[in-house]
Amino acid sequence: MKRNFILPKCITSKKTRCIFTLLFFAIFVFVQLSVSNEKNRLLQQDDVDLSQVRLTLVVAYCIEDMTWMNAYFKDLNIQNVIIISKCLEEMNGFNPPGAKILRERNVGRRDHSYARWMADMKEEDATENHIVLFIKASRILYQPGMHYRPIQDMIRIAIGHGFSCEAKPHDKPIFYRTSILRSFQIAAHQGVNIKSQYESMGQWLDAMGINFPNQLTPVCYGGNFAVKASQIYSKKELWNRMIKSLARADNIEEGHFADRAWAGILSYTLNSDKNEMMQRGYFDDNKMIKDTLPFQDYKLNLHILKYPLKEVNCHLNTGKNTQPIIMHDTGIIKWVCNNGGEKQVTKVMLYVFNEYYTNEKKDNDAGHLMLDVGSNAGYFGLLAATYGLKTLAFDLQPECVAVIQNSILVNNLGENMRVIPKGVSEGNVNETTTIRVPDEGCNGRFPFADVKKSSKHIDVELHPLQYYLPSSSEIIEMMKVDTEGNEKRVLVGALPFFASQKIKNAIVEVTSGHGFWSKAGITAEEMSDVLIQIIDEYQYAMIPLVSKNYKIFQASMLRYVGAQNKTTILGEERIIFTDGKNATEYMLSDASPAQFDIWLLPSQYLHKLT
Repeated sequence: MKRNFILPKCITSKKTRCIFTLLFFAIFVFVQLSVSNEKNRLLQQDDVDLSQVRLTLVVAYCIEDMTWMNAYFKDLNIQNVIIISKCLEEMNGFNPPGAKILRERNVGRRDHSYARWMADMKEEDATENHIVLFIKASRILYQPGMHYRPIQDMIRIAIGHGFSCEAKPHDKPIFYRTSILRSFQIAAHQGVNIKSQYESMGQWLDAMGINFPNQLTPVCYGGNFAVKASQIYSKKELWNRMIKSLARADNIEEGHFADRAWAGILSYTLNSDKNEMMQRGYFDDNKMIKDTLPFQDYKLNLHILKYPLKEVNCHLNTGKNTQPIIMHDTGIIKWVCNNGGEKQVTKVMLYVFNEYYTNEKKDNDAGHLMLDVGSNAGYFGLLAATYGLKTLAFDLQPECVAVIQNSILVNNLGENMRVIPKGVSEGNVNETTTIRVPDEGCNGRFPFADVKKSSKHIDVELHPLQYYLPSSSEIIEMMKVDTEGNEKRVLVGALPFFASQKIKNAIVEVTSGHGFWSKAGITAEEMSDVLIQIIDEYQYAMIPLVSKNYKIFQASMLRYVGAQNKTTILGEERIIFTDGKNATEYMLSDASPAQFDIWLLPSQYLHKLT
């Protein structure tokens, strides 16, 4: 491990004091390096003698094929194998000689099995060289953005830290803010109501007597981990309480709490220096992003908000991310899941996010953003954050802002997402304009839709995008614009980013019909001018995302482009516009839908789509 130390300056002219300062610093460095080297010796050496480590394997089994385990564990000297079966099935594929088979009631899934074994562990087994491997029988890793680390590495890390998770995240933090973790809840899973008596994970932790003392707590996803037996025995008073809690049923919320708690319970506690160093995240340290709400202002107002929490699954199995999203339903869930146009948008979004996740995502890569302008309930922003993109959700309506904040908390996405309770618009960076906004409701048609006259109003600021991102150094992987008639103003406010091609993808809802533009005080010519500038001057292509339901409109596209520009993109025939005049004529044609989405991307990237 490479360490950098900064030599202290002698801030006095007295030589004696300076010499003592440097001498003290040298002793400090020596002590720190000695302690660190001793503490991490086993962890850092590749030649750790695993033959000196006592290994026990505990397998949580139901009906899965365990054949993969034979090759996976063949090079390890595992002294004890315990298979805990809950489905009354014969062992399928893995039953080594001497293995002990325990049959348990089918409740609490793997977490109940693990707690049951921990409760029965004897004191004489709680030695420092004894590592217990807790492994589920299935090799499926449901959590997106994860991969399995080698089993030898997991053992080495457990030797040095007391605990190690087999699943290593690409796009999630290993440590979560404890306040965010305590706010986690999940009312439904795989379409089943699993809600417990506890309002949140924090209440469950308190009931179990589990205390996470630091501002950061490690989380292990995937259900597989290694832990020192001594760490297990040190928590012996806890296991029976967890067993009782996890015995309520099979698929239960308490199991999701336990799954997120193992690392925090069994890892060595962070010392104060490491805790302070690690607790700051990208949005805390990046002072060049303006006006994000501080995370301490995020509160779980489930009893105040009138919108129920629901699990959204309609994006699943469309890429590498198989994680459902929990969000407040303002009426938007049915729309984004069932509307043909929204399905087109989701398809492109997932393509972009998958490309980022597969080809561009790197550890600690924090300079790639998703901007959700006109976020409403936050669906697309939440989706981006699950892929590890640093996401900014812009919305004008205070109730929408509260909805997004709570959804960030519920989904444990606080490290990747923030809300800006303001708008993006045209204008001078140094000037502020405002818009009157109702202080109640989260209306998906605002500001086009009329609000109740009885509503109270507040003034909300509008700024060009460069005000929020003054360094202009961030790469915007995706900008979603859905502002009900004000898209021209947002595009003008983002022109410097189009000019430098910092915006790699933009999906813009174009609202040429229903009087959206006229009510917003925007003319068709103004909208055309800004699109022509982006396409012709800044070298972007425009791809209409028209639903298959608009076959007449799709056929009319060929009047504006040559047949050579018709190609199959993401499994559907689409038209590509690289000429601003043709693109705007198409947008304003009589055959066009009253509103539809367009995909803007630099022309140089078109070859990747075909």
